[in-house]
Amino acid sequence: HALGYYKSAARTSGAGISKLNSLAEHAYAENNYRLAEAALRSVAQIVPDSAEARRTLGVLLVKKGRYDDAITELQAAGKLAPGSADVFVDLAIACDRAGKHDQARTAFEYALRIDPEIGVRRRMTAYFRNLEP
Repeated sequence: HALGYYKSAARTSGAGISKLNSLAEHAYAENNYRLAEAALRSVAQIVPDSAEARRTLGVLLVKKGRYDDAITELQAAGKLAPGSADVFVDLAIACDRAGKHDQARTAFEYALRIDPEIGVRRRMTAYFRNLEP
């Protein structure tokens, strides 16, 4: 079983973490969300301070419609990487899809404060255009 092999390798080397991430990416690309989630959870467990693993897991959970779980992972990623506008954009999307529009707006506004110049504004302006003021 590939996941077990990669988890064992990940515990002993950084290359193993990379292999787990690759496994997750491949599984995700193949729409095998169960395996992708398991691989990403393994990375998050082995490297608990990996904001990117938590963010990627959160995005995957949004895709699966598990918005509350996604919000939990994305909030954790935000605590680990408070300067990452992308994390807060993803959090805003998860909150919005969960019907938590105030939280979505707060996360979006925070993302804009972090980085008002890059694609965050363009990416989210269209998404939030229909929200009530």
